[in-house]
Amino acid sequence: MTSRHPFSIRISLSQKAMIEAYGAALGLDLYQAGVRVFEAGLASLVMPGAVTTSTGNDLIDALGDISATVRRMEAITDRALFTAVCAYVYAQRTALKGEADPSKINQALAAEAAEAYQRQKTLAQKTQVSGPS
Repeated sequence: MTSRHPFSIRISLSQKAMIEAYGAALGLDLYQAGVRVFEAGLASLVMPGAVTTSTGNDLIDALGDISATVRRMEAITDRALFTAVCAYVYAQRTALKGEADPSKINQALAAEAAEAYQRQKTLAQKTQVSGPS
């Protein structure tokens, strides 16, 4: 068994959270997880490509999952934007049928849209902070 020497470093709260999550996934305490992270990081710097642990593969898989999720979210966001634009155009066309001054209709629609947007944004922020009910 190799001898160990004490070594201390400072990490950010987000790095600590990542190490804790890594340790929790493997059933390790923070200290043990930190040692493994340090050893894997050092090995990857000294011998690039030498770290081929299952943890490395797990990280690659996790990044792939995150990437796929981001692509799905982009598609959903794009679809939502398209739907909102369609609704706006439909409302504008419907409202303009009986109005002689299009600028009044546009102003009214913009004001209503801004209010609805703020309501939805506020609801989304509350949901983000407190979680879904």
